[in-house]
Amino acid sequence: MLEFVDNWHMDYVGQAWAEKLSRIIITLFGVIGVLYGYAIQQFSMTVYILGAGFALASLVTIPPWPMYRKNPLNWQPVKNKENHSKKIKKNK
Repeated sequence: MLEFVDNWHMDYVGQAWAEKLSRIIITLFGVIGVLYGYAIQQFSMTVYILGAGFALASLVTIPPWPMYRKNPLNWQPVKNKENHSKKIKKNK
């Protein structure tokens, strides 16, 4: 279970990709919505299309899909806490 929780975070490259992708999706749906709404003279259709783009962008970018976890950080190994606390006491 702990392994599942550790893999539930996006890395920094994944966060940048998710942000870029969300902006592209929302902009694309916004332009399409404005053009379609203008063509049929219905502002409500513009809002609906933009809302659909927001929902799609949220579904694609908010969950940490595996494509956003391809570049994990290499953390340093955990130091022994007992040795560390002994060194601190010795220095005082």
